Amino acid sequence: MMALMNEPTPIMTIEEWAAFSDATTKAMAAYVPSFITPVIRVISFDEGELHGSGSYVAIDGATYLLTNEHVAAASLQRRLAHMFHGSDEVITVRGHFASISLPTDAAIARVDMSEAPAAAAAVTLSLYAPHHQTVDGELLFIAGYPGQRSQFAFNTLFSPHTPYLTQEDAEQSQVLGAHHFAVPWRPDQARSVEPRSPGLSLPPGMSGSLVWNTRRVEFHQSGRPWSPQEARVTGLVFAWSTCANWVYVT
Repeated sequence: MMALMNEPTPIMTIEEWAAFSDATTKAMAAYVPSFITPVIRVISFDEGELHGSGSYVAIDGATYLLTNEHVAAASLQRRLAHMFHGSDEVITVRGHFASISLPTDAAIARVDMSEAPAAAAAVTLSLYAPHHQTVDGELLFIAGYPGQRSQFAFNTLFSPHTPYLTQEDAEQSQVLGAHHFAVPWRPDQARSVEPRSPGLSLPPGMSGSLVWNTRRVEFHQSGRPWSPQEARVTGLVFAWSTCANWVYVT
């Protein structure tokens, strides 16, 4: 689990801020995995490769796989597949993707949640923020599947997800305009909150990951108790800079 934050807020010391962010990372890292999946490009009956990241969303009683339009576009050439949390079974996406191109760059396809183990879940629409709006210095959380950590063997994709706590880069976001915002992605500066962590991978494969507004700073400033269930989805990763300094979010 990785964290990359700016200077602590004026209401905390450096030591308090480190403990505060570490606790937030661990709480979100325990909460989010049930919602997420690698998106797998099927090469043959017993071979595949990581193509991107996705999440499950519940809409009007049905469950959908949500990812980027540019990730879903691969389904025109090869089948795509997903894996429910708590299972090592690779499941083909049987439904067709409905897509919205840039600047949104999003796609959904219906999946059968009856095949899911009890550990898997879908994000309800009530957990999506109506628009991206955070307090200054708020902590954002991303969990996805970087390609550097993925390999396919024995008919199974072995792809540990990467949990990542960060903050918005307001200056870079202003350059992007109203539809997008940016968060820093600096493997050379990220700090692990767990021993023996492999470190922060480069971002390819993270496309399609949800970005959560943890609301941790918001709740702290108002004196309210916080839990990860208070977090709201505030964006969808769609790109990164070639020098890997930023990840860009719809």
